[in-house]
Amino acid sequence: MMLSAKNLFKITASALLLSGCSALLPLNYKDYSGSDAATLVIQQREEQSGMLYVSFYEKKGDCYDRMERFQLSPDMWDMSKKVITHKIPPGKLIAVQQLYSAGESKLTMDTFTTYEGVQWIPIISQPGKRYYFAVNYGVREIPADYTITAETDPRVVFSKFKQEPQPNWDAHKICQHLIGGS
Repeated sequence: MMLSAKNLFKITASALLLSGCSALLPLNYKDYSGSDAATLVIQQREEQSGMLYVSFYEKKGDCYDRMERFQLSPDMWDMSKKVITHKIPPGKLIAVQQLYSAGESKLTMDTFTTYEGVQWIPIISQPGKRYYFAVNYGVREIPADYTITAETDPRVVFSKFKQEPQPNWDAHKICQHLIGGS
């Protein structure tokens, strides 16, 4: 079967469009299973619920380029759980990104819009370490036996554990791309 130039163009354009979408539509994250895993504990408080992502980066020249991006979701059988825990490989440059509602809906022209807040929280994961993330606070390393629940007050955690995780990287230097964002 011979393809016409028009049909070949449609197939090529569709393939390019779909490959570009893969950068825009992240998959759900699957836990790393190595014994050297670092642990992310992300608290999603009711007033700041929204989409959560974990992105993996590599240094490329003067900026950090996103290699992979995954959506993080609470337990789909119990959506009341607002603590998400995942195992990640050590030595990776990661950023947890949370898009959250930061204001009340306002009527604009013909639709309601809500201001969306975005927070990037970068770390370089270390073997066996456990990291607690909270919107508007950042990240802290916490002991393996320190309990985090949906009711945990981030102010208490951040006053008890003051040291930011080291080493770290500068999320302000993320490489910009035309398709797929940063």
